[in-house]
Amino acid sequence: MERLISILQKLSVEHYKINCETRKSSELFFVRNNLDLSRANDTTETVLTVYSDYEKDGRKMRGSSKVFIYPDTSDDKIEELVSKAKKQAQYVENPFFELPGKENCAKKSDKEYNLMDEAVKMAEALFSVDMDERTFINSAEIFAISKTVRVVNSEGVDVTYTKFGVEGEFVVQSIENDNDVELFKQFAYDIPDSEALKKKCSSALKDVRDRAYAEHCDDLLPDYPVILCDNEVNQLLRFYFQRTDASYIHPGYSDYRKGNMVSEDIEGEKISLSLKADRAVDGDGVVLKDTDIIKDGKIVGIHGNIQYTEYLSEKNVGMLETMVCSNGTLSIEEMKKSPYIMIKSFSDFQMDSMDGYFGGEFRLAYIFDGEKERIVTGGTYSGNMFDAQKKLNFSTERYIDAEYEGPAAVRIGVGATKSGGKE
Repeated sequence: MERLISILQKLSVEHYKINCETRKSSELFFVRNNLDLSRANDTTETVLTVYSDYEKDGRKMRGSSKVFIYPDTSDDKIEELVSKAKKQAQYVENPFFELPGKENCAKKSDKEYNLMDEAVKMAEALFSVDMDERTFINSAEIFAISKTVRVVNSEGVDVTYTKFGVEGEFVVQSIENDNDVELFKQFAYDIPDSEALKKKCSSALKDVRDRAYAEHCDDLLPDYPVILCDNEVNQLLRFYFQRTDASYIHPGYSDYRKGNMVSEDIEGEKISLSLKADRAVDGDGVVLKDTDIIKDGKIVGIHGNIQYTEYLSEKNVGMLETMVCSNGTLSIEEMKKSPYIMIKSFSDFQMDSMDGYFGGEFRLAYIFDGEKERIVTGGTYSGNMFDAQKKLNFSTERYIDAEYEGPAAVRIGVGATKSGGKE
């Protein structure tokens, strides 16, 4: 950092931002329940952003260019990279915006953990769930990660914080019913959460066992309400997260404005979302605080980086990542009292916040006609959020991961979606 700042001064770079991240991790790789590989990583990466101020057609502009720098990069090479970035920034035609200045903030550093100990504890939790020779965990990867981040800029910002996380993935497999099927699951937590991982794994084992007995979905799906679960609820609600982002609003991708309703004819629950400050500052050095963005269906806040919020003349709350949804009026059992289609696993769920379309091919779904439930696989489901948001009901049960806290299920009413068999 000191070398880099000295070189910036030498080359007369007046405005800059430096993001330095040191990432330490302990990583475990399993085949079945046997440890195949254990390793530790320690890496540092620095990203320098150089700004260049100039005028064009009487307007003040601020161009920028990024440079990636590593600990073993020589001074001569850094000078070369910075000189090149300084020139390139002069060709980037961005309207002027202010960089954040020094501001008092809480360090908000996470508790220190022994990374290998926490990785082992999470592995023990994962493999403690009930399995047998026909339905089991095929493989797993577990990473315990500590990131120390320092943000420095030319306006006096100099903040360092540490953030911990546990993340990974596992594959469950079933060879029941003369089938051999697998389901892939990911997880991410801000703090070690053995119980949440055990619950996720137990649910996945039940799902993969059910999938072995599923029939192929060749016909059109019935016009029943659809229930989405867990991470797909998070992905669905990213529609609102993105459409309230200043970088989406400024170029016209979103028509959201503070004070407007997300929809004028909502028959179900009116959405309420906030963003949680899970670290001290964002990448620009803006101090982060918990922020409401939608309350009872009304847009009350715009978020995003300092450049675009300034373009919109909005208060800058920074780049927040963790979304909190406070909705929830029905238990999952109440959602299942009338006919439904509950989709538990997608091959690749997609959410397009620009046109509102969401969905994908599903690997496992349950269809209940009011009398009996059948298990299906291999169908496709799609909907449009502009219609779906009019008839949403959320579960009282909650789901938590590293970037989402909110309902574990959402019920999308009849008439709000499109669905069909495999194409």
